[in-house]
Amino acid sequence: MWSKLLVIGALCKAVHGGECQRGQGQEQCNSGNAGPTLLQYGSRVRQPEVVSTDTVVPACAPFEEWPHVDNGVTCGAGSCRALVETGPYGGVCDVYCASFGHKCVAAAEEKAETCEVLEQKRCDEEIAGTSDMLCTCKRSEEVCWDGVGGLVDDEGNEVGQLEAATLEECESSCNADDACKSITFCQKWGTCFLKDRSLSGMEDASRNDACNTYFKKPCGSTPVSRPPWSGGGGGGQPLRVMVVSYNLYWWNAFGQNPWKSDHIIDNIKNNLKPDSIGLQECDEPGTIRDRTGLERASQFDGAQGIMVKPGLFAKGSSGSRDIQATGKWGPRYVTWVELTDPQSGRTFWHFNTHWCVHNGNGRVCDENVRYRGAQNMLNVIKEKAGDLPVVITGDFNARLNEKGPQHFLANGFQLAENAWVDCIFYSHHWELRRHGTGDASHSDHRPIFAELQLKCAQKLPKPPNLLARAQQVAWFDYLRPSLEWRRKCARLEEELAALQKENALLASDAKWWEAKCSELEDYLRYNWDWWRAKAIRLSSPLTKYTEELSEPQSEGFDWKWYPTSCPCCRRPLDITVSAGTSYKTWDKWDTWDTWEHGEQHAPRCAYVCVVWGANAGYALGAAVLGTRLQELQAEQGGAADLILMHTDDVPQNYLEELSKIWKLQSTEYIDGVPALYTTKGTRFDGVFTKLSAWKLVEYDKVMLLDIDTLPLKPLGALFDLEPPAALVRGSCNLEHGALVDGRSFFSEGGWEPGGWLQSGGINAGVILLRPSQATFEQMLSEVTSEHHPAHIAGNGPEQDYLTRFFAADLQQPWRHIDVSYNFQLHHIPFALEQVVRYRNQLCESQREDSDWLPPRLTINAEDIKLIHFSGELKYWHMLLCDETEVEFSVERFAEKMLAEFASYGAWVTGEEDCEEYGACRCDGRIVLLSDPKKDITDLVARAFQHVRDICVTSCAAWHSCALRLLERQPGLLRKLEHPSVPPGSALPGAEVEVLWPREGEAWRKRWHPARVLGVHSDGSYTVHYYTEDKGWSSCMERNVDAARVKWEPGGSMN
Repeated sequence: MWSKLLVIGALCKAVHGGECQRGQGQEQCNSGNAGPTLLQYGSRVRQPEVVSTDTVVPACAPFEEWPHVDNGVTCGAGSCRALVETGPYGGVCDVYCASFGHKCVAAAEEKAETCEVLEQKRCDEEIAGTSDMLCTCKRSEEVCWDGVGGLVDDEGNEVGQLEAATLEECESSCNADDACKSITFCQKWGTCFLKDRSLSGMEDASRNDACNTYFKKPCGSTPVSRPPWSGGGGGGQPLRVMVVSYNLYWWNAFGQNPWKSDHIIDNIKNNLKPDSIGLQECDEPGTIRDRTGLERASQFDGAQGIMVKPGLFAKGSSGSRDIQATGKWGPRYVTWVELTDPQSGRTFWHFNTHWCVHNGNGRVCDENVRYRGAQNMLNVIKEKAGDLPVVITGDFNARLNEKGPQHFLANGFQLAENAWVDCIFYSHHWELRRHGTGDASHSDHRPIFAELQLKCAQKLPKPPNLLARAQQVAWFDYLRPSLEWRRKCARLEEELAALQKENALLASDAKWWEAKCSELEDYLRYNWDWWRAKAIRLSSPLTKYTEELSEPQSEGFDWKWYPTSCPCCRRPLDITVSAGTSYKTWDKWDTWDTWEHGEQHAPRCAYVCVVWGANAGYALGAAVLGTRLQELQAEQGGAADLILMHTDDVPQNYLEELSKIWKLQSTEYIDGVPALYTTKGTRFDGVFTKLSAWKLVEYDKVMLLDIDTLPLKPLGALFDLEPPAALVRGSCNLEHGALVDGRSFFSEGGWEPGGWLQSGGINAGVILLRPSQATFEQMLSEVTSEHHPAHIAGNGPEQDYLTRFFAADLQQPWRHIDVSYNFQLHHIPFALEQVVRYRNQLCESQREDSDWLPPRLTINAEDIKLIHFSGELKYWHMLLCDETEVEFSVERFAEKMLAEFASYGAWVTGEEDCEEYGACRCDGRIVLLSDPKKDITDLVARAFQHVRDICVTSCAAWHSCALRLLERQPGLLRKLEHPSVPPGSALPGAEVEVLWPREGEAWRKRWHPARVLGVHSDGSYTVHYYTEDKGWSSCMERNVDAARVKWEPGGSMN
């Protein structure tokens, strides 16, 4: 009997030695520890019965030593749970247990001063709103947890069941119950089963997608090393791994447009479902962990690394290394992690990378640089993984035929999947079960995936009568045919690898040709339709004129030309229909450039104002606006520049003060032709100078602000919109950022008043624009042309012109900015009048009443980000007014601003008739004109109280900001009151006489009265002419030579 046992022992040692020779169980071989011996029958691993002792959970101190026990309530000997006071410990059981040298293992809120649990809590969670809490404390020797990587076959007896959303909740419940030694946690159903069986981690287990077994173990104990894999995973299933590679497009999808990230996260969780995923452009792996449930497995350098499904693998060695292939955007790395399947004990390595793409910053990135990175990366793989199984994921920024990817294929790796520049490679240890390409889900890369299965280890032949044969013949006689078989397998595997490599290249070529054939088919189909189509129809929604052109006057291979006339202005119009450039003929395919993806810089943004002339009020307004923008950027952490564009007639001492707040940039004054103005010679003269903002091409986006605006909250979110963007005037129901149909801005042609005029548009107080020199030059040529056919006169000439300019641009259409970002105070009465008209229409048509109100009347004051007051009385008159005999009051000034509203006398004071607005007064009440029974007094009162509250708030905010500014620049007001001009020049505001006309015979010239508006840097003037009775005319002249100007000496000269 003993001799048989000795033979069996020798046999097992030989079997295990054979495993070592075949590369299995390397750690045990190298350490000299043979480990547990396995005898294999079929595909199921029979493991020796492990005799384990219960994990001893440390006991706790006697309850009489516990501090602050509430009314002596404890929960039984050995439970280590008591009802304790919350006050001294901030309601946190962690703090309480630590106060007497223990560690919290469970926490709860009690029910009715008993040991019954009302609600389970975390140990570090504050239990608020109660004077006591249930704490389970044990001695400081910690109890830790480990998993078996599946569901054990024998779970033991159930001692409890509860709902648990997380593994930590389930473990905490077991810690609180001395009878519980292990748990089965089913995350899929949110259920926790408490078990009484103590485990060692060596028990038989099966893989289960829904439930897993975890067990207690003493902290600091040696991690469980499960037996080596020998032909199958738990439950007879081989080890399969779903590997994914995904570039997350972080700067855009998680930065500029965070709504895209929801789709990417959903794609990972519900479609890709990776076991191990290599991520690129992942700036914050913690965000991905929190939103997907995946756990970080490797370092993240260069915004790339590896994450895995939690609880699936045991993580070993991990790290990263610079592969010395730096491009424009900095060093490139390879990151790695060693992963072990707890069930089978088999280990593999996952390597991930993101190669360079662009030249720049003094560095070159090309095919050779990427090839050097591939060589260095392969050296790291060999150094770390040796001959163990390997998978490689990455965004290689290279086509498959480049030297870099080919280097992997030439060194024994095989291609699992390739899409554009993303690849998954695998070593010869794997079998490829399935692979493919996923949906991009708003990334700029499509994810790729491959399901890989580790090949089975070679099994030694089993003798028919192992014991008898072992007594007669040396075991190594059976090893010889196995070794010969392995040599044959090695040769076949080399041939297979070569064929797979060739097959991968052919498959890649086939994909390329399929794509090109598809494009060619589309091209031919398009051209067939193109040659058949001849006729076009020309019309406009503004007229009834329609022209049918049956065929082009001339045509070529990819174009057709139709000469015709504009249906509105009847001027000549050329229409050229082209096939475009999106298709290329087959002979150009070999010269197609690979589109290279690279990281994008953050948009360069700026806030911009434009000022002209010697107006102290606008200079003060610009100073306060700039100060407010600085304050809000400091709160928000914004980095946009502040640019103030100015003409040369702004006094030098004004500019010195403004330069302390803004970056100054000079520009030319732009005076639109009279055809663009309803009335020339008003405060709107010069507004076309604002077009200069389009010249700031060093910026990607510019926020153009009127000086009479006041930001109340940060405006940085507006830079996320697509330019051009502005508020659409009137009661617009568009969503913030929505596209605007420019056709809606025009009236139909006809005899009625307003025919052929512009019927709507944007407000230019807040405009998000994209600078362009070409756009600026086009606009400049149009607004200075006397007879341009697009001119329509307007009260706000520059905003009406800009409305039309981009309404006709289908490539850059207007987008709507919400009213909260451009809240115009004087538009509240207009909104009220619109409601009154609407309710009159309901009465006249006998329709049901409606409570509809436009957004300006319903918006909450705290939701307003920017106030815009475009009336004559401005915020800066609070500091520049002459009413020194009356003590200043914000409320009184706000009411004065409201009194400027055209309908103030009709709605508020009753001094004027309100019939023109569709209402009348009756017995002290305001009623609808169409139905005197409809009382709108409360509606009117609410509307004006609404605007009054907002006006007071904005005036107070502007005034307090101005006072903060004056504390930093105490001499500002004095300089504004005394503008500097070149020596010998008349001061702004001086009454002078100007010789007119400037040219011609002397007898025709005469002296005209005028007033100086500004003095240019060369000493010439801007003057405003008026008539003999001092009534102002609409004539203004700039750059008037000083020789043509005379004035009375004293008080008017610098």
